[in-house]
Amino acid sequence: MIPEQERLLIEVMAESHLPQVVSQHLKVLGHTFNASLGAPYLLNLYQQLVRSPLGLGFVAVIDRQVKGFVSATADSAQFQRELFWHLSASSRLTLLRRLLTPRGFGQFVITLLVNRPVTLEGQRIQASLLTLGVDSSALGQGVGRSLVNAISAEMRRRGIARYHLNTLVSDPQGQAFYRALGFQLWRVRFGNAIFIHTSGGGRWKVEG
Repeated sequence: MIPEQERLLIEVMAESHLPQVVSQHLKVLGHTFNASLGAPYLLNLYQQLVRSPLGLGFVAVIDRQVKGFVSATADSAQFQRELFWHLSASSRLTLLRRLLTPRGFGQFVITLLVNRPVTLEGQRIQASLLTLGVDSSALGQGVGRSLVNAISAEMRRRGIARYHLNTLVSDPQGQAFYRALGFQLWRVRFGNAIFIHTSGGGRWKVEG
C-alpha cells in the first residue's frame, strides 16, 4: 500500500521525465537488447517516442520520483523506421557496432523473428506495447497495472481496438500479470509469448 504522502500519479511521458526513464530502463530492463546499446541510444528512443504521433508513454510518479514507465506505439514497424532515421550519429554507430558482434547479431535476428507481423481474424495488429518497467521499491503497489491500464485507455481513445506485446515464456509471473489485465495468449515465438489485448475484453479463438 502506498502511503498517502507518496500518492501514485500516472503522467503522460514528457521530455522532462526522460533522464529518470532511461535510468530506470537500465536498472530494471538491463538484460534487453535496447539496454545493451547504452543510455544515449535509450534517450534517442524515448525522445522519439514522446515526439512522434505514433508514440504513447506514461510514467508512474511517487514522491516526485519516476518509479515506473510504459511505452507503446500505434504502429510498431513505422515507429522503428522513424527511430532509426532520428538516431544521433553516435547512437546509430553504436547500433551498427553491436550488430557486428555475434551475440548482438543473434539477438537482433531473434528480435526480427519474434516481431514478425501479428494477425488476427485476417487483420494485422500494428499497435504494440514496447516497454514496461517498475522499480523494485514500487513492486506490488499497483504501479505496473496502472501503467498498462493507462496505455489501454489511450489506445481506446485513439480508436485502436487491439494491440500486442511480447513477454518471455520463462516468465510465468509476467504472463499471469498480463492475463489478469485482459490479455490473451496468441502464439509463442522463439521463447516469447505474444499476447493481444482487445478493447472491451472480447475473446477470440486462438489461430493455428
